[in-house]
Amino acid sequence: MEMITGLAALPIALASALVLLGTLRRRPLGLALPVAGAAVVCFEALLVQGLSPLHAVARPGILAAHGALGVIAAAVALRRGRVPRLLSIRAIARPPVVFVAVLGCIVAASANEYLPNNWDSMTYHLARVAHWIQHGSVAAYPTSNARQLVYPPGAEYLLLVVQVLAGSDRLANLVQLAAWVILACSAPAFARAFGAPRRVAPWAAVMVASIPMGLLQASSTQNDLVAAVMAMGLLSTSLRFLHARPRWRWPDIALVGMAIGGALLVKPTALVAVAPFCAIALVAALRALRGWRWLELGRGIAAAAIVVGVTFVPARMLRGSGVSSDSSIYAPFVYLGTGEIADRLENVARGLVRHVPVPDTVEAAFVPPGGSFACGTPGSLCAETRWKVHEDFVGNPWHVALVAILMIVGAARWRRLPRVARMACVSLCASWVFFHFVFRDNMWVSRLQLPLFAIAAIALGALAGSSTTAWKRWSTAAAMAVLAVYGAYVALHNETRRPTLDAGGIAAAASPASYYASIHGPIAFAQETALAALAATSCDRLGLLIGGDSYDYPLTWRAMQAGAQVRHLLAPDDWPCVVFSEGDRPPPRPDGRPWMHTSYPWLFLAPGRLERAARP
Repeated sequence: MEMITGLAALPIALASALVLLGTLRRRPLGLALPVAGAAVVCFEALLVQGLSPLHAVARPGILAAHGALGVIAAAVALRRGRVPRLLSIRAIARPPVVFVAVLGCIVAASANEYLPNNWDSMTYHLARVAHWIQHGSVAAYPTSNARQLVYPPGAEYLLLVVQVLAGSDRLANLVQLAAWVILACSAPAFARAFGAPRRVAPWAAVMVASIPMGLLQASSTQNDLVAAVMAMGLLSTSLRFLHARPRWRWPDIALVGMAIGGALLVKPTALVAVAPFCAIALVAALRALRGWRWLELGRGIAAAAIVVGVTFVPARMLRGSGVSSDSSIYAPFVYLGTGEIADRLENVARGLVRHVPVPDTVEAAFVPPGGSFACGTPGSLCAETRWKVHEDFVGNPWHVALVAILMIVGAARWRRLPRVARMACVSLCASWVFFHFVFRDNMWVSRLQLPLFAIAAIALGALAGSSTTAWKRWSTAAAMAVLAVYGAYVALHNETRRPTLDAGGIAAAASPASYYASIHGPIAFAQETALAALAATSCDRLGLLIGGDSYDYPLTWRAMQAGAQVRHLLAPDDWPCVVFSEGDRPPPRPDGRPWMHTSYPWLFLAPGRLERAARP
């Protein structure tokens, strides 16, 4: 039953958001889905932040809130007497849908088969969720990993809700998978809204669904796909102001504020990716001001400020100052201030070089001073991994090529393009430039760029107004088929979701309890001894003395499952009865009594405990 409620919570919240938002502004389902996604993020943020002061982030409160939301939405839907129109059998059988369905089945199989195991999730994405569950609060807690406190928590709030209700992390992969589905379903509507021909727009689903980085993250517990949904939600709420004759009301501005709040909660990359579109929408809204609309503008700005304030500000306050300043955390990834103009200009091209195969001499011109070609070293452009299926560095070469071709076609047909299609081409280019003026080049920039590639399907608007002859339709289908085939190859070789297993390890990994022990052998063995020590000494308080980028989650979560509490040791503390250390001796106990040594250099016991830790 717990797994069922964990599986149903977010879909119920999404469906409820669709119904309730439909009372403010009717939108096609494709345009409404990402807006509803942003609403779900804001709702879950309000819920867990509201329960945190009482340390009540637990199953009863979360279940009651989602039940109440579902009842309210059902009552509104029954009163309105409208049922969302689903796809017909004929629409489902179309080639774009079939391609996306095949990709979705591959990714879903990977998400179902493998527990979360990527490094970022083990160190902070899921680690922070485990500590939140333990404290019953999303407020700051003592930790040696500043990223657990400083990085925006919006996507992890969704993971928190699912994990609390399910009582397991078996469903954690489904949050990003659901975001991937939303992006694929929404892409055709966005392409159509920006001028793509009716016969071409459905292929936007394939274009978005086959992004290599998106396929890799769709079976992970990271947050870039959720950030891409926030970007699409902000773009959707801005469409009302991008019309030639914008007709907006104050609730439309409030929805923009909600989308901004969702983007800030999840990842600022979402906001930066669509900033040029928002700037154009702002100018259009101001130009449309006439008489009474000034009052509408005031109401809308006030409502938007309230929405952003009640969602984002509490999250920022609850995160605290952390163990390090925000600037020190973000400095390697963000340009601070207004300087370094030359490097920013070069960074615009550098972002493309990471995806497009170029001669070594050309690439060498973009390697920063002190950098090298070897991936994993500072300044490297990771050229050798451009085609490799690896979540950290994989590029999107086919998508860059397709968007470049569409931009060239749009430039050649500029006078024949409608206004929205021209705006799409200009804004996409501006988004790429602005994004790389804000975010520095780094080894993981392909992840950060995911919202840019998610909205790139609107480049199909460059084909607006063209005659859809048979050869043009077939050429479009062939180009998208290439993307789908390459995407299937990426999804089938999703090696980072598959743990590195030794001989016979596959059978052991079938058990969730032993799954984490089958990956990263030395770390897993050390953590196994800590769990064994907890059981052997009847201890229920585990102290962690680990580094800022350590494998926190497996040990913390499995200790919690065994009934123990876990706390990071940042100062002398006599609270734990077992201490797991990655190298340093625990700080002296406040009571003056020494920690008891064990046969393992990473394991210490409190005085009076049995000095034995059985080998696993």
